[in-house]
Amino acid sequence: MSTHPKGNAFEMVVDVVMEDVVLSVEEEGKPSCVQLIQTELQTLAMAVQHVDLRGLARLQMAAIKRTITGPVLKRCIKAHVNNEEQLKDMMLMILDKESDKLDEKLEKQMKDQVYKDPEVAFFFAILVLDYMLGPMKMSKSQCEKFSSQLVVRAGNLNRRTMDFFSAKVYAYFGRLLNDNEVIRNDLLAIYRTACLRRDVSTQATVLNLILRNYIQYNLFDQAAQFVSKTSFPETRTNAEYARYLFYIGRMKCIQLQYSEAHSKLMQAIRKAPQGTNKATAFKVLAWKFALTVELLMGEIPLRQHFLQPEFRRYLVPYEDVTQAVRGGSIPQFESVVNKYKTLFKADGTLTLIMRLRYNVIKTGLRKINVSYSRISLEDICAKLGLESVEDAAGICGKAIADGVINARLDYDNNHLLSKDVQDVYSTAEPQNQLNKRIAFCLQLHADCVKSMEYPEKKRETDESADPNADAKEREEALKEAEEDDIDML
Repeated sequence: MSTHPKGNAFEMVVDVVMEDVVLSVEEEGKPSCVQLIQTELQTLAMAVQHVDLRGLARLQMAAIKRTITGPVLKRCIKAHVNNEEQLKDMMLMILDKESDKLDEKLEKQMKDQVYKDPEVAFFFAILVLDYMLGPMKMSKSQCEKFSSQLVVRAGNLNRRTMDFFSAKVYAYFGRLLNDNEVIRNDLLAIYRTACLRRDVSTQATVLNLILRNYIQYNLFDQAAQFVSKTSFPETRTNAEYARYLFYIGRMKCIQLQYSEAHSKLMQAIRKAPQGTNKATAFKVLAWKFALTVELLMGEIPLRQHFLQPEFRRYLVPYEDVTQAVRGGSIPQFESVVNKYKTLFKADGTLTLIMRLRYNVIKTGLRKINVSYSRISLEDICAKLGLESVEDAAGICGKAIADGVINARLDYDNNHLLSKDVQDVYSTAEPQNQLNKRIAFCLQLHADCVKSMEYPEKKRETDESADPNADAKEREEALKEAEEDDIDML
């Protein structure tokens, strides 16, 4: 049984592309792919003319990717892209083996209209790159070459209406070449240029790609320095912000800042697309880190986290680790780690899992402290599976110093003497928990205030217009932002 979703980043990029396509999708009154492309091109041209960045963000590229075919894509490029655009020849060369003929219905719907805006060329270039990764199943090197050409072309265009497309191009580029350590210098240069141009979309995308590269090569100190000197744009998509929170959470947990790491990871899970089949790989990995960090904080995760239907089979190893930590048995914990060691290493959680050994011992000591008023160190060795009495004495001494158990060591008789259990309500723990919940509510309120937007002023009022049109457009835009995603990881 598989314990984690699809393999590497390149495979996950390919996975989101449609597998079975047809030439026409006019089922249940839905427009065909040709009609959808032509409608979106008109919207694109209008948005470029009025520099309407929100209009560009509402383009339904995800819907087109699900229904596009090679012949339709090739025919539309010939009909709508300016002949002087150098990307046109590149795209047609890639689609050279695709047929030029469409069926009669689609051919009747095709309207030849040339757009001179470079945004139109990049609109089709992104569709071509996605098609190369999917139905065409071209080699990774060919996809890398084409994406590199798009990056060079996008870097030469300083237009705010290009920001939407540039961010997508850089996203493909960064994920396709993420295995190459040299790409980090290119990403840093792109990020610097985006900051100078105030290109917010590219800043958010490339910043995440840089953090991903640092983490892949375990350069956490460099990542921390980079984060300290940069700020994530406030006007960004939820998907990019979820990635950013996830990478910050991973960085914090390596730096032993477990409380802050757990907060960032849980925020990343909440910000990720909430559909059942959306961003599954991202949410699974985020849950794995969040549950591991929660154990490192000395808390036992709720069982309902492991019973989520879409994640249940992926979290089985982490459920076994939780049971071992809860039981306080070192032999059981080591058995689970040895069994799933390969999986933990692939997930990047092996280092954190190995840190849980002391938590297992602490749990066992707490149970012993509550159950026995006096117990010999030899018995502690037998119960916890420790190697010697000296180890037991050292571990018990550290647990007492850390406040894990309320006891004292009798070195003359080699005994651990437990003191009376203190009432938790006489400590500062309830106040700390209340402060933690208040801080979460205040942060949630602040995020909601930042997310508020004033409605755009309408140029002309139409009495026959649908009063719910704005709400529908907003819902479609949010849905598109979640669906039109390459790879959450």
